[in-house]
Amino acid sequence: MSAKHTGHGLKTTARADELTRLKAKPDSGIDYSGIPELGPDFFRAAKMLMPEAAQPVTMRLDRSVIEFFKKQGPGYQSRINAVLRAYVETVGKAEK
Repeated sequence: MSAKHTGHGLKTTARADELTRLKAKPDSGIDYSGIPELGPDFFRAAKMLMPEAAQPVTMRLDRSVIEFFKKQGPGYQSRINAVLRAYVETVGKAEK
């Protein structure tokens, strides 16, 4: 039986090994050069947005849809919600 896939293309043991290696790496070994600094304009315009409270529901989904999202790892219900939210936002803009 093969190891469970985590959604990152690595088997569980390989992922654990990679995480152990990264945790052991000092901060000085991380290359931040590709990340732009955030200036004062960013922080003046920044807004704190709290996520909307999720409402538990029961709904029927095709087994293949559920399995597709589950194969991507933990958080599959949040990913399904994100797909539905993107749909609502896209259709909502088109209807205005």
